[in-house]
Amino acid sequence: MEIDKRNLGGKLSVKTTTNLFIKTLEEERQRVWIFFDTETLGFNSHKHQLTEIGAIVVDMRNPRHPIVIDSYREKSRLLSMTRLRMCYPFEGKGMSYTDIMSMTRYGESPGTFQYINEDELISGFLEFTSKYDDPLLIAHNASFDMKYVSVRAAKYGMRMDRYDVMDTYNVAKLYLKPLIKTGAAAGEEYYINLSGTLAGKRDLSIRLGHLAKAFGVESDQWHSAIADVYMLMGVLTGMISLFEDESERDITKFFSGEARKKHRRRRRKYRKEKGIRRYKRMVALQTKA
Repeated sequence: MEIDKRNLGGKLSVKTTTNLFIKTLEEERQRVWIFFDTETLGFNSHKHQLTEIGAIVVDMRNPRHPIVIDSYREKSRLLSMTRLRMCYPFEGKGMSYTDIMSMTRYGESPGTFQYINEDELISGFLEFTSKYDDPLLIAHNASFDMKYVSVRAAKYGMRMDRYDVMDTYNVAKLYLKPLIKTGAAAGEEYYINLSGTLAGKRDLSIRLGHLAKAFGVESDQWHSAIADVYMLMGVLTGMISLFEDESERDITKFFSGEARKKHRRRRRKYRKEKGIRRYKRMVALQTKA
């Protein structure tokens, strides 16, 4: 559903239901769906390498019974720069390389497959996706994965084709959370239990592993790329089934709140980027002077 920005400060002018998402899916069911996930050694795509890419090609003509028809899974060797950084004591904030590799199970089951160079990992994935005509790519927090692959590909002189992308994080934020909150506010036990399962510090958590638990999807291997894409397929299937069953429920009250929050985040990001551009222009002018 396209949201009129003029409505974001107040109430939406139309009734909102999960049927809006279901109708969008109907137009996409004949396409090939590629669920994919990446594992990295950090959040900076210019600095931290990719360590794993997992992907499955799925026939989603019947979303409640998806059929996996192809898969891709490779892990990359550690770059020399990565190994060099690991030689020094970790003094920063967050997780060290060792912590991240442990979380993502890097190095486990070494006989299962060969570790390849990072450029081969990326080129293999790009070739895998290009085999299919006009696929729909699906990922959880897709902007992170898409940007990471694109930036790392550019490092090796490769370019990722443009694809339509579905971000299941946004699907959960805009439709699942409002649906759960609506049901819980009405005192319905099922949604109260879902709220408990997804309870976070401030709001419902829609991290992939937590969603998997809520929908009864195996999540023991969370943070392994290939396990995550199967988990993601199960979560999306669960959301679609729930949305179809509750397609007429009015979720406008909580939907509008999530839409406003998303709009505010975009506006803050735009203002921040605008400020950075203005600062760079100022520095450039001072340099010329």
